Amino acid sequence: MVDTTIDIVPMEPVHIDQVHTIECASFTVPWSRTLLLDELGSPDGLNFAAVARQETSDIVVGYVCARMCCGECSIYKIACRPEYRRKGIGSRLLRHIMNRAVQHDVHDFTLEVREQNAAGRAFYENRHFVSAGRRKRYYDDNREDAIIMHFPEKQNRTEQD
Repeated sequence: MVDTTIDIVPMEPVHIDQVHTIECASFTVPWSRTLLLDELGSPDGLNFAAVARQETSDIVVGYVCARMCCGECSIYKIACRPEYRRKGIGSRLLRHIMNRAVQHDVHDFTLEVREQNAAGRAFYENRHFVSAGRRKRYYDDNREDAIIMHFPEKQNRTEQD
């Protein structure tokens, strides 16, 4: 891999084709380009791309989509290109949206992860998210349960101090 600088930037329409490529490589039922574009129009959205700055071009290597509502941040998606996984980019994206949400006085974070997604669950557990419940047969493609994960407000306030 070429030496690169990776910046976290607000996701823009120009990023959507690359984000969609990552989406398709990362999720069993990927969001469409249209849905990803629609997310950019959400006034409460936190949508960011991790962009590798290279000599000849920039490439989107990861992204995050989340929304803030009623004092809570719902994390919808975090994904990285396969060749950029396990390099800390997902953690940087997660920290970035959490810090942004806290700037809006949002301290409560939730998400759903497939029950069988051991790597995803471990990623969040290693970042102090805890299992907070289950959505039975949540996923349409195989009726798999979703595990609701929560980052306790108390934990967040402690880490911010």
